[in-house]
Amino acid sequence: MDDVAEGGPQCPVSPKAFKGIRDLNLDTLSKLDPDGIRPLLPCLVRMSLCLPLDKSEGWTRQKKLILKILSGMDVVNSIVMLLAVDFNQLEQDSKIQQQLRRKQAKVESTQRQMLNTQTGASDILVFEKSDPKFKLQSIISELTLVIDYLKASGGWGAGEFLMRPCDLLSSPVYLDDVSDVICIAQAELSSILGLKQVAEALLRYDNGAKLLCHLVANVPDSFYEVCEVLISQCSKFESSSQHCQVYSHAVRMLCRMNPEQALAVRALAVEKCVLPGLVIALTLDHASVMKGNVEP
Repeated sequence: MDDVAEGGPQCPVSPKAFKGIRDLNLDTLSKLDPDGIRPLLPCLVRMSLCLPLDKSEGWTRQKKLILKILSGMDVVNSIVMLLAVDFNQLEQDSKIQQQLRRKQAKVESTQRQMLNTQTGASDILVFEKSDPKFKLQSIISELTLVIDYLKASGGWGAGEFLMRPCDLLSSPVYLDDVSDVICIAQAELSSILGLKQVAEALLRYDNGAKLLCHLVANVPDSFYEVCEVLISQCSKFESSSQHCQVYSHAVRMLCRMNPEQALAVRALAVEKCVLPGLVIALTLDHASVMKGNVEP
């Protein structure tokens, strides 16, 4: 994986879409085409349904604009159904399942075998036909499995970088649907799906960097925090290691989504004396933006 290669990784979220949701610029968001607005739907649907702290007339007008943006998009209904699940009960069930799996892992499995455990997300067809609660349970089970593995193996200190085999989370066909579930689950159950832990867990999948971009786009204030975590972890390994290659690729993709912060992320890598390839790549990307070769 060459982070300095011309063109670089293609991000599924455009800079215009990210800037629009970060600034909550509804005029910008309303001008996006369906493909452009699609990754942001979990955030927008949650905003349209949650009871606001701001009850001013200005927010009422903004909410109407959000509803106008969402109108006519069939996929919105499936996200609404995800948000209708009883998350208190779901959290309790997930914690019980997680505890049982940890006990079983201590008795029967090695850390490596943990990554081969089957979950509800292992069967694409079953997932596709399932109700919203099962979809959430499947994704929560899948992510907490990897999070537990990282904790049990000492995380980055484990040495070998192992990928998690999962057709659903690795399939580009289900990128949007899976991202919806991940974003809703992380937002509603942050006590068991911490943002930093989920970010690291996602990068154990072949499609992880794109899933991470979707997640960060729906929590735009987390952008620098996520980049900082990934870059900081790279200080434990050689820049040529698979760990650093995977994380460098993800950080560069995130910066493609938010080019305004690319130099700040570059400065962070320089400060920590890690990922020289990423530093060069971000410099070249920034130069392309300044020349107008890449969408600002």
